[in-house]
Amino acid sequence: MVPTQFVVLNALPLKPNGKVDRKALPVPESPESSHGSTAPHTLTEELLANIWAAVLNQPEVSREDNFFELGGHSLLATRVAAQVRQVFEVELPVRSLFEHPTLSQLAAEIDSLKAGDTSQSLEPIVPIERSGALPLSDAQRRQWVLAQLEPESPFYIIPTAVRVKGDLSIDQLQQSLAHLIERHEVLRTGFIDREGQAAISIQADVEMEIPIIDLSGLDEARQREQVREQIQQEARTPFDLGQAPLLRMKVLRLATADHVILLSLHHIIADGWSMGILVRELAQSYDALRSAQPLALPPLPLQYVDYAAWQQQQAEHQRTSLAYWQGQLQDVPPLLELSTDYPRPAVQSFAGAAYTFRLSRTQTQALQTLSQQQGVTLFMTLLTAFQVLLYRYSGVEDLVIGTPIANRPQAELEGLIGLFVNTLVLRTAMSGNPRFDELLGRVRAVALDAYAHQAVPFEQVVEALEVPRSWSHAPLFQVMFVLQNAGEAIAATGQPLSTSLDTTLEWQPLSINSSTAKVDLTLSMRLDERGMQGTLEYRTDLFTADTIHRLAGYLRQLLKVIPQQPTCRIAALPLLTQAEQQQLWQWNQTQADYPADLGLHQLFERQVEQTPQAIALMATDQRLSYQELNQRANQLAHYLQAHHIGPETLVGVCLERTADLVVALLAVLKAGGAYVPLDPTYPAERLAFILQDAQVALLLTSQTTPIAAPVSLPQLTLEVLGDKLSEFPMTNPTGQGSANHLAYVIYTSGSTGKPKGVAIEHHSPVALCSWAQTVFSPEQLSGVLAGTSLCFDLSIFELFVPLSGGGTVILAENVLQLPELPAASKVTLVNTVPSAIAALLRTDGIPNSVTTINLAGEPLQPTLVQQLYQLPHIQHVYNLYGPSEDTTYSTYARMDAQAEIAPIGRPIANTQAHVLDAYQQPVPIGVPGELYLGGAGVARGYLNRPDLTAERFIPNPFTVGAYGGTPKAESSPHHPNLALGAEPDAPTGQILYKTGDRVRTRPDGTIEFLGRLDNQVKIRGFRIELGEIETALLSHPDIDQAVVNPWTDENGTQRLVAYVVRKGTGNREQGIGNREQAEAESFEFSVLNSQFDALQNSKLKTQNSSPPPPISRSAERSRRSLSPHPLSSTLRSFLADKLPDYMLPSFFIPLDDLPRLPNGKLDRQALPIPTVLAAAAQDSAPMTATEATLATIWTELLPVAQVGIQDNFFALGGDSILVLQAIAQAHQQGLHLTPKDLFQHQTIARLATVVSRRTEILAEQGLVTGTGGLTPIQHWFF
Repeated sequence: MVPTQFVVLNALPLKPNGKVDRKALPVPESPESSHGSTAPHTLTEELLANIWAAVLNQPEVSREDNFFELGGHSLLATRVAAQVRQVFEVELPVRSLFEHPTLSQLAAEIDSLKAGDTSQSLEPIVPIERSGALPLSDAQRRQWVLAQLEPESPFYIIPTAVRVKGDLSIDQLQQSLAHLIERHEVLRTGFIDREGQAAISIQADVEMEIPIIDLSGLDEARQREQVREQIQQEARTPFDLGQAPLLRMKVLRLATADHVILLSLHHIIADGWSMGILVRELAQSYDALRSAQPLALPPLPLQYVDYAAWQQQQAEHQRTSLAYWQGQLQDVPPLLELSTDYPRPAVQSFAGAAYTFRLSRTQTQALQTLSQQQGVTLFMTLLTAFQVLLYRYSGVEDLVIGTPIANRPQAELEGLIGLFVNTLVLRTAMSGNPRFDELLGRVRAVALDAYAHQAVPFEQVVEALEVPRSWSHAPLFQVMFVLQNAGEAIAATGQPLSTSLDTTLEWQPLSINSSTAKVDLTLSMRLDERGMQGTLEYRTDLFTADTIHRLAGYLRQLLKVIPQQPTCRIAALPLLTQAEQQQLWQWNQTQADYPADLGLHQLFERQVEQTPQAIALMATDQRLSYQELNQRANQLAHYLQAHHIGPETLVGVCLERTADLVVALLAVLKAGGAYVPLDPTYPAERLAFILQDAQVALLLTSQTTPIAAPVSLPQLTLEVLGDKLSEFPMTNPTGQGSANHLAYVIYTSGSTGKPKGVAIEHHSPVALCSWAQTVFSPEQLSGVLAGTSLCFDLSIFELFVPLSGGGTVILAENVLQLPELPAASKVTLVNTVPSAIAALLRTDGIPNSVTTINLAGEPLQPTLVQQLYQLPHIQHVYNLYGPSEDTTYSTYARMDAQAEIAPIGRPIANTQAHVLDAYQQPVPIGVPGELYLGGAGVARGYLNRPDLTAERFIPNPFTVGAYGGTPKAESSPHHPNLALGAEPDAPTGQILYKTGDRVRTRPDGTIEFLGRLDNQVKIRGFRIELGEIETALLSHPDIDQAVVNPWTDENGTQRLVAYVVRKGTGNREQGIGNREQAEAESFEFSVLNSQFDALQNSKLKTQNSSPPPPISRSAERSRRSLSPHPLSSTLRSFLADKLPDYMLPSFFIPLDDLPRLPNGKLDRQALPIPTVLAAAAQDSAPMTATEATLATIWTELLPVAQVGIQDNFFALGGDSILVLQAIAQAHQQGLHLTPKDLFQHQTIARLATVVSRRTEILAEQGLVTGTGGLTPIQHWFF
């Protein structure tokens, strides 16, 4: 405090008000100034320079130095602000250091604040009397609540291990520890329960023994193993909060001069910063005792309880900050839905693991330089990069991330042990695909605002926002980011400070793997002398290690390119590593030779030459050889050519499923035309639309299938032709067009309700047939069942694949007719949808001759695959996928009998499958995206629909080569800059089809179908895949069929309704009736002709379909009472163990069978409307003694006059403290409940069933003794 210089003046310069004009004080002459030094000029600058030097650990600071260039960051900025408050008695916002980063600028700002008298200083912290009920801090109350929820859980123990090399005296270590316990009052504090409320008890003196475990007799490997086991044991051993000290120490002796000290504290009395203080002061105290020198630790001006009392007095200040958080986090998304490897469990386990990676010193310096150039801290740059990664992983534009802050607002608190840490919620808008530097500006503003309002404890923010409770995830955020600097550990990480102590011993903190994860994902970055170390801590019940390893690789890739391209838009920043770019490219290398110059019919003609006498077609009582079928088709083809049917001419074909149908198709192709299939079972209105829209030149029909066609449309009735065809030659016609001419136009459902025609050229089905011949053997194709409507392009496979390879087409009205077919024993391959094969399986309708089953058109359940493989004759089950717009099949996978999922596989030959994000950038492995298809199968487009064609058939953004390249800084979001190199064998397709299907690539290269992009619903802000709930329901042993639909009640509240059919009550054929009753819309999801008509769009037919329609209250259909059904509670409990609570249906409606359209697909519009509540559901009054008791307790605790049994505890104003009080009162009434029960079952109706079950169990089993498994605490507030 001795001034460096003294300047003598005649008088001090004064302002008009008589105050000293500090700015008018002359600059002192000094040796430094004569040499051009920029030493501080004013007293304010000098004092501020001292603060900076101490905080930044710099020997000196000049007036032009930049705080952040000297190593400053957000955490250190808060320390500067605290010391400025103490020295200058002004409230300096953290933001000021960012706005005035040089010493002289900040000094001028401080002078301005003092001159303007704008100080908003917090009240100073003063010691309080140690009498009466002493206060807990907000954070301590939070910890106490969590301890009551899971009293045996060790989850919030902070373990620390320090290796000490040198001659360690246990006696002096004991004395040093005793000194620290005496010095820090919080180490002598216990926490007791007084009628459901926490109270603290400070002991004047506590004794603590230090156990010593001798490991010196073990070899080095066994010693390491034992040290790990001892650390884990310490981390798992809970504390009794009522017994001080909440501190343990254990010493492991490795050798005479080599020990490991294990320290464990409960989080209620310490945080990560505190552990550093504890280790440092322990070493300093020990060193003083060892050298017989006085201990140089300065006295503590305050104790933790003084801070707790002061905190309770800051209500007004916290109220202002709380208003900020309520506005900032209004309507915050409840869950960041990252793509996970496992379904999110109903209760998170907190089991975790960690993966560590490094950034070089060069990379670290590049990021630091970028931060300085952008006027931000390294924390902000790293956080922004992490947010870009999360955005690219999830597609979520409203990102919420948590970050811990030391929260020691006064300089006097920096040396205290205690729980100060707070958690800030950083919400960033990622919308608009901003440039990285623009996003960095957004993050800077969000972070500064958050730091300015850090005084509000996180738990108060959660309570004020009334965040829905869920045991499946943490509230507000599920991802955290932490930055540690060299020599520091930011509070809340549970890791000790690295210390560099000048002592007689070498104290080396050891890293500890806790094997836990507090949230879904935490990224911790730590600066050191070699650069930066990153650690990803993750929940192992959500992610695999491989997924996290890849995530780290993507983050490293981003951190590498961001300093080089800070103006690049975030969607275009290269994310894939070079190795993954190559891998994804390699999986799309499907090029194979095929006769691309031939027409579809010419494949058949080639086969005729090879096997003319083999049976080509079996239909009812007809059998045609290849030669006979070819000759009949040739005669009709010549007739058609004589009537001006040629290339690009459309011919409608509306015939029954007889041999004439196959003859007609081949004839149209041979004539050079393209056929338009018309199913005679379709409604007349739909058929008329197709005829008019396609503008067919001719209609082929029969006397048994007349349809209303325009008068001007020529019709050819095959029976009328009669003997006329015999006049035409049996030879193959010539002049049949080229492979690039149309082969057929299949109409699929349209989003507008009007069908759209998909135009397919010859080379596309030729490529499909050529692929099939390489995958399926002649034996497998020897008898292919053709039971699919011509209007569904599964028929392409069923007809032309066997006819191009020497097999036999066995024609049937539909797949379900298979058992009754005369030729059933000849069928070797069935190509159908899962629901149809399941129906055949239930009726034992799959002949022993069938060895291969192809399944497409619907999501495939692994359980069905397992059931099929249980049939001894089934050797191959394939899952196939593909929209009509990509010629029947695009991907395929041979299913394993033990598979837990059913992927749709990899691309077939000459097809490419790209998984892209909203900006058509490739997404990483495991990350959901939209499937885009390219290659030989892509259709020409939609007939007469150039607008829709341009929307769904887009230019291929990938040129030849591998994914990747360097995007331009201002690349268009709709035309990404992706160069794929120049390999000659790379994909050459110029068009991609945009499927609208949500998929992800698995690590083995197969693709997993996740659903339609438009098939997701949102309930209370949660994005929900209905199929996930349906799959969980189908796993119940008593459920045969299930469907889940959203329903909006009279109050506008959206709920989930589950419709279930129990095993033994459903009949798959039921509801398959008169096809004439169907509307045109009935065929949007057609599956099979007759019972299961043509699935019109795609093979995994969520394709080109609208999302499942919400149940309409205005629809004129059946209404079903919501009176409780015995199955409802069973299913609700069953799902509660498998799914998060937000995915649980509100109602379960049992049905005899699911309503179906005439084509066999589910008729969602016919599902009963759950609008009529039975008396039991309408009347919310308690009906049992248990419900009445619970209602009384709730009414006493909650701010309501009465409580219904369906009311939610937390929606009525309940919080964590009230949970504990409710449970305490329930115990007094003899109700056996735990806090966890109330969090999991938040209504009286559900809670009462838990009480009843537990009472019955207790009555049956009596007293149970022994140990049981620990359940992790619910992690609400961290």
